[in-house]
Amino acid sequence: MAMGCVMYRVGSVEIEAMRGLGKKMPWTMAAFVAGGFSLIGLPFTVGFISKWYLILGAVERDAWPVAGLVLITSLMAVVYIWRVVEAAYFQEAPGDGASGVGAIEGSREPIVEAPLALLIPTWALIVANFYFGTDATFTVELAESAARTLFGLVP
Repeated sequence: MAMGCVMYRVGSVEIEAMRGLGKKMPWTMAAFVAGGFSLIGLPFTVGFISKWYLILGAVERDAWPVAGLVLITSLMAVVYIWRVVEAAYFQEAPGDGASGVGAIEGSREPIVEAPLALLIPTWALIVANFYFGTDATFTVELAESAARTLFGLVP
């Protein structure tokens, strides 16, 4: 959803278009970073919980290659999330050097934060991401119930 906010304001989601967005769209890019934490699988995020259960299930079944694959994909997520973070927070926006204007591609309009109609649902999901990353009882119980139903273990 954060990339949807970027597309709405910038007109592109290519890495080059992300340069300097950390200053111009701070709420949007902070949401991207928080969502990235979940993709990587950092503790206290839903991504950690799901990767934990995937690895736990793989280890219980002696499927070590699967557990290794989950860890490798987490490391890959670090790389591609970092590329966006680096562009957004550590590189100058195009046009910021001489003119001081970071304009939307093909126009002279300055880039501004996404509208609240996009930011509110984006941040609602980020809050849910961290909430369910710290208290996964509801989602785990729901998943166990679904698994029992699918495998015919319901009395």
